[in-house]
Amino acid sequence: MIAGLGEWRPPFWLVFALGTGLLGMILVFFDETGYKRSIEVDEQPQRGSGVFARFLRILGIWQLKHHNGYFDGVIESYWNLVVICFKPIIPITIVIYSLIFMWAIGINQSSALLLEVPEAQGGYGLSSKSIGYVYFSPIVAVIIGEGFGHYYNDYLLRRHAKRHNNTFVPEVRLWAIYPMALIMVPGLVLVGQTLEKHLHLVGIIFGWGMYQVGIMVITVAVVAFIYDCYPENPGEVSALIGSSRSLFGFVIGYFQTEWGERQGFDVSFGLQAVIIVVCFGLIAGLHRWGRLIR
Repeated sequence: MIAGLGEWRPPFWLVFALGTGLLGMILVFFDETGYKRSIEVDEQPQRGSGVFARFLRILGIWQLKHHNGYFDGVIESYWNLVVICFKPIIPITIVIYSLIFMWAIGINQSSALLLEVPEAQGGYGLSSKSIGYVYFSPIVAVIIGEGFGHYYNDYLLRRHAKRHNNTFVPEVRLWAIYPMALIMVPGLVLVGQTLEKHLHLVGIIFGWGMYQVGIMVITVAVVAFIYDCYPENPGEVSALIGSSRSLFGFVIGYFQTEWGERQGFDVSFGLQAVIIVVCFGLIAGLHRWGRLIR
């Protein structure tokens, strides 16, 4: 769009339109997801049926009617967020996951800058349209990671439950993470070597894609693990994961490019790969002893 229209505002208007469309779809199709598992089915408040009843739940009117004894008040809701934040397993898991996730944003920013820099200045000198095509790499990787992770995570859970009398523990989710090290670490190294030695774009495309596939699978596993640890607090857990991912992910823009230019992108991405290896080791420790602190 930028290449064809010559300005950046239309893509932002497109994002605004997508956001508005999603909000409209929520109002039309979605429903209240809050459900207290500790209350028996026959004691659950009646939700009613039909479009009007669902719309009252979406607007929060139904929740106000069943405020006492089912839904928490404003103060209780904020206090729940504080309480869940200080559960030992939460900050440990979220920091480890965020340290793994953040380099995906780093690849995004470094690649975009260097791909557009003229070749005389050490870049690739690509046009905006060509860079747009390169960005199909993470898109395809997300689709692959979603397709693989969807079945892979469920397979691990079903296999464990079958072997343990149809029961499972949250730590089972973490088994899905370890194989991703085999593609994520080489992916980071490949991107760094490609950028530093000005190799063919295929190196960036494949390295970026490898890392993004791993991120998709790990995200599902980590989020499901924390949800299973605290099934009564999905909203609080989701808020903490989202905020930490945004904080760690976008803070990298303040040092990623300067780091690569100062020490070399092969060194910077190599050190990022080392951090990933350390994080996988921490996950193994969490897998082994996490149940003692959750």
